[in-house]
Amino acid sequence: MTNDDQQNLETLLTNSKRRMFALQQRAALMGINTPPEVTIEIEDLEKTIEDLQQKLAAIAQSLETAAPVPTPQKLRKRQILQEDVNPLVDLLLACPSMADGSARDTVVQQLPPAIINSISRAPHSKVDVWNIVNTCRNYNGGIDALVEAVRFFDGGTTQMQALDKFFQ
Repeated sequence: MTNDDQQNLETLLTNSKRRMFALQQRAALMGINTPPEVTIEIEDLEKTIEDLQQKLAAIAQSLETAAPVPTPQKLRKRQILQEDVNPLVDLLLACPSMADGSARDTVVQQLPPAIINSISRAPHSKVDVWNIVNTCRNYNGGIDALVEAVRFFDGGTTQMQALDKFFQ
């Protein structure tokens, strides 16, 4: 598979996640009155996203086994020390997608399934984000996945810039 094919898959994945997020918001607002076609499209998008993630993971695995390639700075695995968790939690809570509980749920759904299933969610925002960060710390690339999920929704905001500065 070529680099263009991989980029096309990544673009499809991004667009599918954006569409699903919009539909999930619509469904949340409409509640029980959500039209069946919205529910069906959400289910279809979930399957599409899963398929795209599997294809991209297979590509990444084949690239890793083919030849070692230096990792670009922005894709290096971020690791944080325990004493950096609280400042990171505060920076994440400043981001619009993490400040709101339902938006935070959507961000968490963008994480790998193993991480999602391990997070102990809490009703208090700061405790919830603290649990999310500490769970992500326990997985290779977990903090990267979290930051990129937040970037997807908050890219370009001053809060995202502050988060990026934290990791420099």
